[in-house]
Formats: sequence, C-alpha cells, structure tokens
Amino acid sequence: MSDIKNFRIQLVEHLKNNHLLNQLTQSVTIVGSFYTKNDISAFSDIDTIVIVQKLNKYVYDQIIAVFNSISPEKFGLSGYQVIVNPTFGPLKFNQEKTLVFHVMIYDILGHRKHVIDSPFTCYEWQQHGSIVGKKLYEIYPSNALSLMDISASRRGFLSYREDLQKEALTYRAYQFINDEIIEEKKLFVLDTRHQYEYAYHILKFLMKNIFSIVYQKHIFLDDDDLVNQFSDFDSSLHSLPKLYNTLGEIKSNSGKYQDGLLSKVQEQVHLISQWFERFHNNLPLISFYRHLSTDLNDGRFLGSLSDPDINNSIIEKDSSIEICYTSTLKRTKSTANLLSSCQKSETPLLNEMNYGKAEGLTYEELKSNFGEIIEAWEQHLDIRFPGGESLEDVNKRLDLFVEENIRYSEHKVIGVVTHNVVIRVLLAKFFSIPLTLCYKFQIRHAEKISCRYWKGSLIPELTNEQRIRYRDQYLVWTEQ
Repeated sequence: MSDIKNFRIQLVEHLKNNHLLNQLTQSVTIVGSFYTKNDISAFSDIDTIVIVQKLNKYVYDQIIAVFNSISPEKFGLSGYQVIVNPTFGPLKFNQEKTLVFHVMIYDILGHRKHVIDSPFTCYEWQQHGSIVGKKLYEIYPSNALSLMDISASRRGFLSYREDLQKEALTYRAYQFINDEIIEEKKLFVLDTRHQYEYAYHILKFLMKNIFSIVYQKHIFLDDDDLVNQFSDFDSSLHSLPKLYNTLGEIKSNSGKYQDGLLSKVQEQVHLISQWFERFHNNLPLISFYRHLSTDLNDGRFLGSLSDPDINNSIIEKDSSIEICYTSTLKRTKSTANLLSSCQKSETPLLNEMNYGKAEGLTYEELKSNFGEIIEAWEQHLDIRFPGGESLEDVNKRLDLFVEENIRYSEHKVIGVVTHNVVIRVLLAKFFSIPLTLCYKFQIRHAEKISCRYWKGSLIPELTNEQRIRYRDQYLVWTEQ
C-alpha cells in the first residue's frame, strides 16, 4: 500500500470510533513500528495495548472480536487477511498479505504488575498517546528506571541469553479456567528465519533499554545512530555495528543467513553484559538519607530555621562510605556521625526548606495565617513561603550541590544526610513528576535512597519496594 499515512489515519479513526472499545476499555494505545515504518509490508505486527477496569472471559472475547472483525478491504488492502495475536511477548506471525494485530489486554492491576515486572517494555509503550481513553502513564507509569533493571527484568540480559541458548522465545498467554484468569508462560521454538529476527530484536532492545536508563528518557534514534552511538561506550563493543547491520539486512530479506552468526550474537550479548557490569560498578554510588527523628518532627513545618538534635540512634551503619555530606543543622550532622566514621563535610545547600514566617506552624495554623499558600497548592502552583523558599529554590540548591560536590569528586561511595523536602525534590526528579506533587512522598527517617552519577545526572538505584511504594504514594494508588 503506497499511502501508508492515510492507512494509519483511517485505522486510528476506526478504532477511536468503535463503540465497544469505548464502552469496555480504559485505554487503547498502538505502539511500536506502526508509526515509523513507511511500507505496510515492513510491519511485523500492529502492537495494540488495551487496558480494561476488570478483565474476564466475556470482556476478553468481545475485544478480540473487535479486531477480528476489521476488514482490510476497508483500508484498501485487497487480498489481505487479519490475524489477531493475543499473546504477551515478541511472538511474531510473518505471512504475506496479512494484517497482524498483536492485541495485549490487561486490567488495571495487570498493567501495574506488568510495569513492575517489565519496566522497559512499558516505558517504551507510554511514549505513545492513546487512541481511546487514558494515556498509559496516567494509569500506572514506568519511570525511575534503574541500572539493575537490565539484569533483573523480563527482557534483560538473563532472559535474552536463555532464549538465545534455547533457540526459542518465551511468551505468555491467558488461560481462562472458570472465573479465574491464569497468565501461562510458554516457549516457542524458533525456525531459522525467526532466530535471526529475534537476535536482531534482542540487540536492538538491549541498546534502547540501556539508553533509556542512562539518559532517564526515551531516546529516538534510527538504527544506524543507535548502534553507532552505543558502540562508542566501550572498545569491547566495536564489532557490534557490523553484526547488527548484518542481522538487519537478513531481517529485511536483503541479506543471507551466515554460519556462526547466531553464536556471535550470544557472544555479543555476553560482551554487552560484561561491559555494562563494569560501567555500573565504576559509576559513583551516592546514598541519600533523611536524618533521624527529632522531638519537633510532630507534623509542624520544621525547616532550616529550627535546629533540634535527634532523639534516637537507630540507623544501619555503612563503613563503605568515603565521604558524607550533611546540611549545617544538628539533626543531619548527628545522624551522619552515627552512620559512618568517614570524612564529613557540611553545606547549606542541603539544608531543609526555609519556611520563613511559617516555621513551626501546623497545617491549620498555616491555613489560617497564610491562606494564599494553600490556595496556590490547590492550583498545583509552587509558591515561595513568606520570607522563605519555594520548591524550585530547593531544587536549584540540590542541583548546585551535585554540580559542586559530586561531579568532580574522586570518591566512589558518597553519603548525603539531608532533610525531608530535599529528598522529596530528589524523588520528583527520579519519577519525572511536577515538584508540586512531591509532598505526597512519605520519606522514612534514616531511609537510604541510592543513585549513581553519570555525566551530570543522577540515575536512581531504588529498590523495587521503594519504587513501588513511592509510585503508589504520588498516584494515591489503592487496590482496584
């Protein structure tokens, strides 16, 4: 089909106006090559993510029927057939003159679980706007990507290497038994053609996923730029562009199968994993801590104008810390002395927010005396406290601290003992949310929040429990 742009527009409009999709779903989103390929024959399939409130067999069958009923002739595709692939994973159905809809259906809890288990896949998906209903990141976002995800997630080093060795791919499919839905893991043995195509897929998404972590954003690169920029990371990756381009030629049917090429892919994945481990371990580790509690941590606005000392000494010591930065206030300095015997350095850049005339007030007292602050918060505006600071002021202090103390540091393990609002602002950066929402984060006293430093940026290294807990807090997530 020559008019690919018109095909995209017509298909999107068809789905957008479908009565059943609007009635049954919370969100419908097309992702992947549908938006980038210039010829319909280049589509491996049309990846479509469907989110419903609560999934059952009836809803599932109704949605699958919507896609099965699509008529290719309506879009000028005479002689084409429709196949619906309802599985989860990179299972492909490559046939000539076939429109393949890869329809992945989740309920809201299922989408949340998928974000947790497969953060890279969901991060890629949420870059696209929805056709019906909410955007995916509005339902449950994948963010605060961690370097450790590349090893632990479903589509990381371990799972990819296992698939390559088995000459197969793993995927999942629903089984409906009475009223229970089971997501069953399956193995699909690949023929020669699909082994090459899957090897190409593995290298492509390993590179894209690593870029997403280190830059903490989705990087849009064509294949040549992707592999060339990635191979610049380390000399051990110098053979990657040739290998990747050869696989790309085979995938597009312009190249021939080569003996030993798939073994080279396994070797390359191993080289990438070795390089990545070195890269990860060589990045400075910075751990932020909220100070231990004080007698004034009673719900009042305790800022930089009050200087109580801590009232307990319960903190897990860390002998690996080489230098520990604190604010100028007693509660952080006392906490740091208990945390480690390393060198200490204090800076006002890490001080708690300056609440000015609101220092020591309760929320109700703030509302009574400075109602304009509450009104601004209700409109999601960042307002400066009278005689004090705004969240953006704290944000700028935090950026300056990183620039002055972390960027050129020779230390590899760094501790930072600071305050509630400073860490809330840090988490807002990690989760890519407005500063005005950071008040939702509930930071525990003495909690360790780690990250790595790379080229001017902090890359979060939260535990999975932290990432879930903090994400649920700012979303005000409740079990659906």
